[in-house]
Amino acid sequence: MDEGDFNREIKNAWQLLKETPKIGRTLIWERSLPIDEVFRDVALSSESSYDQIFKTGLNRSNYNILLKDYAFLQFNWFDDRSWRLGFFPNPYLTGVAAAEPQLSDWELLEEIGALSHEEVSELIAEMPYAGAVPPIRFEYAPGQYRELTPPAAHFHIGRHDENRWPSGVDRAKGIRTNCRKALLSSCMVTVQHFIRSTG
Repeated sequence: MDEGDFNREIKNAWQLLKETPKIGRTLIWERSLPIDEVFRDVALSSESSYDQIFKTGLNRSNYNILLKDYAFLQFNWFDDRSWRLGFFPNPYLTGVAAAEPQLSDWELLEEIGALSHEEVSELIAEMPYAGAVPPIRFEYAPGQYRELTPPAAHFHIGRHDENRWPSGVDRAKGIRTNCRKALLSSCMVTVQHFIRSTG
């Protein structure tokens, strides 16, 4: 798979999310997301909380797709044999069913001019931290492979490096098919979450 194929899959992922009610908010980067050194440093620091990582990504617009609850998706392509997909849930809203109507009310007030965008952002930031859904990343990096760990293709569930779950990459189907499957799986997990949390 080349970078063009990867970028087409990002557009396909956006189409899926945009066409599903209550899921996709904005596509801001329709190709592989460049590395943001500030976000990378915060995300890789053992001192950082998930709250700090999430807010850094959100404040720096370091994502491809922003979801309705302000969770975001990152898609990075490094070369033909190395890429990364990340889902960063909003620790205040994602998975918190009671928060969804409150967000809708605030957005309606913003839409009619009763609240500014900054006021809505402040209200969201004042919500209690829930952390109900962990961040999930899928990485394909054969160059990082070592016997037993880390596997070339793996999921990270949560923040810690030891949370690497091996995943098979079917070479017979090709890297493009596997990337499409991983992208669509990430999107479908997001869709299923929203369906469950919004009833």
